[in-house]
Amino acid sequence: MKKEEKMTFVIDPDKNKSDIIYDNIIGTFHLTMDEQVKYLRRKNFLLEEKLAERTKYTFLFLFTFLALCFGIGLLCFDFYILGTILIITTFIFVIITLLLNFKIKTENLRTNEFDKIDEYISILKNKLK
Repeated sequence: MKKEEKMTFVIDPDKNKSDIIYDNIIGTFHLTMDEQVKYLRRKNFLLEEKLAERTKYTFLFLFTFLALCFGIGLLCFDFYILGTILIITTFIFVIITLLLNFKIKTENLRTNEFDKIDEYISILKNKLK
């Protein structure tokens, strides 16, 4: 948000924090019901995506930990070539997976059409603390 833009907040002491935020967002951006539904669907999608990403990273960590432990075990039992190959492929797999996830994440960040609304909500939440 630009610094020269002035924001006015309407704060009603009889309402709770979420109602104040909702009223200010609707009043400022003049969102129709369809736009509100679209915004809430987008927020729901982002929350589901975050949960799926967290689960994916947990499984990636567990798989990597087990593969590295198995590779080190192979090295301890004098299977040097097999253990080294397993450890190197595990690192390569993790690097490729993280790079692909980063690429997908940056593409998702570019397509957010509600950035201004989210920024306004965060400013309003900070003011209401």
